[in-house]
Amino acid sequence: MHRPHTRATLSAHAIGYTFADSGITLFSDLSLSLEQRTQALVGRNGVGKSVLARLLAGKLTPSTGRIEQASRVGYLPQQLPTVAGTVAVVLGWATRLEAYQRVLDGMGSGDDFALLDTHWELPHHAAQALESVGLSKAQLWQPVATLSGGERTRLALLGLKEQGAQFLILDEPGNHLDRKGRQWLAGWLESFHGGALVITHDRELLRHSDLIYELDSHGLHKSQGGLEAYLVTRQARLVSAQNALQTAEKTLAKAKRTGQRSLEQRQHRAAEGRQQRKEANQSKLLLDAKQGRCEKTTARTVQAHGRRLEEATRQYAEAAREVERLQPLVFVPAPTTPAYGVAVRLDRVMAPFGISSPLSVVVQAGERLAIVGRNGSGKSTLLHLLNGDLQPLNGTVAVPTSRALLDQHCNLLDERASALENFMRLAPGWDEASYRTRLAQLRLRADHALLPVQHLSGGERLKLALTCLFCGPTAPSLLLLDEPDNHLDLESRELLERVLATYDGTMVVVSHDEEFLTAIGCTHRLSLDHTDNK
Repeated sequence: MHRPHTRATLSAHAIGYTFADSGITLFSDLSLSLEQRTQALVGRNGVGKSVLARLLAGKLTPSTGRIEQASRVGYLPQQLPTVAGTVAVVLGWATRLEAYQRVLDGMGSGDDFALLDTHWELPHHAAQALESVGLSKAQLWQPVATLSGGERTRLALLGLKEQGAQFLILDEPGNHLDRKGRQWLAGWLESFHGGALVITHDRELLRHSDLIYELDSHGLHKSQGGLEAYLVTRQARLVSAQNALQTAEKTLAKAKRTGQRSLEQRQHRAAEGRQQRKEANQSKLLLDAKQGRCEKTTARTVQAHGRRLEEATRQYAEAAREVERLQPLVFVPAPTTPAYGVAVRLDRVMAPFGISSPLSVVVQAGERLAIVGRNGSGKSTLLHLLNGDLQPLNGTVAVPTSRALLDQHCNLLDERASALENFMRLAPGWDEASYRTRLAQLRLRADHALLPVQHLSGGERLKLALTCLFCGPTAPSLLLLDEPDNHLDLESRELLERVLATYDGTMVVVSHDEEFLTAIGCTHRLSLDHTDNK
């Protein structure tokens, strides 16, 4: 799987990027050397991964530092642009394929023969190339706009290869691919005759990476090997940060003790000085001079102690922030209302769209059912039927009143309201002080707790949504999940898995990630690709 080290094909030297409009610096002094192998870039959403990718691809200019490209770089953005024309047109094959067909039909001109001079194998090459990315020859003349998101991703990758790219920079290429598609992508990258930097949080792709970079507020951290090696490295960084915090705590305590002793000594000397002035026969002039020298010495000592205490306090606060940043957040879900027997029942349900045949489903209390199937098969429709957002055309739906729907956009939150207001609305039953305390415990402190949700990052929104669902007086007895793991960074996905794994209610989940479904304990599957779901 791992390729031997080769010379660097793309290098960044002390680069930084500052937004021209706001003057805010996203990162600075970043250096890395990328080789002809598969490398991954991870980090919290919003930390600057996509900006770094565009800088490395030459789509942006760094504010400081320089970038050197020793190979032809191909770039795949996270949001694929809208493209007009057919597959053949986009890949630059259309003109020659049309000339080839005219020659084949006996209608070729001299210009056609000249155009095909060294391209007589193009039809065979086109069929093989399309097959190599999971597309078919029959799709050559299909408009790109009619392709699915996954097919467009495959086409874009083929286009980069056809353009002669020797090094690929791919920003979240797995977003539109299902599990099989991500497995295919991992194999395709392994067989690609060049290097790649893949921005991803998909564990399938991370396991196939030779090296993983993590971008955070402190810069880039490098980990040799795939996902498991990266997790070991990240745990080692947490242990190191915890040790640094203990050292900083001891240093701060010592600075405080030293300062206290110094204060007591000054007070003692001052008292002795006052007594001596009462008892001494020395002149007032000499006593005043002596007191002045003592006060100057005391002032210097106080300033030195103050600087040491200030520095120790700063180091302690910095170490505490680093531990908090690396320490996994722990949620303990509130208990659900006890439920027994059947929690969800669908009897011969016909949906308004998506699901093509009558659907009957029974989910027992406490079970975890995964809804799987191709895009457009009706998975989200089924969840909205269960949540009461849609009404069936025929049949009956029976679900508990205590339920909640969590999707990838956290739409249960009111974006105009604050975290505190959302928490109080979605989980009623406490006084305001209790809500504030719980938010602070979960690192949503006063400054963020009072901000409108629209100003929170994606990770903060997920944390708030989980807080509203699970950390109030009670948790819903039925949880409906519509691809909540989609577009999450690795840290947020791990948090979601930990919380859901300890939830004791009934779950119905839509996700393409089999590893995620396994992690949260889904033991039952319902495939909507089958027409008979009785």
